[in-house]
Amino acid sequence: MVNYKMAVVEESELRIARIHDDCNRKIQDLIEHHKIQKQKQKEMLLKEMAKQQQQKQEEEKQQQKITNIDSAVVENEELRKEIENWKEKYSDLKNKMEAAERPTNQQVEVR
Repeated sequence: MVNYKMAVVEESELRIARIHDDCNRKIQDLIEHHKIQKQKQKEMLLKEMAKQQQQKQEEEKQQQKITNIDSAVVENEELRKEIENWKEKYSDLKNKMEAAERPTNQQVEVR
């Protein structure tokens, strides 16, 4: 009878040890799964951050292009005004030169 009780106790202890090992394996599997999920989330977050950074850089490039275009338009307008000013000066000078070349009434009478 003692041998039977000892066998039952040993069998129970073996079952408990197997259950304990299964639980430890499941815990390790859960820990590994959690680590993998955490790493995946970290990678996704890094990708999202990189994507946002790239979008920000693209927006900055577009803004710089707009600023450059605006500057060019202003410079173009200034040059256009300067050209008009020189045209007026040239026209005035040309008119003065033509007037100087025409004989005046006094010069006509002298002849």
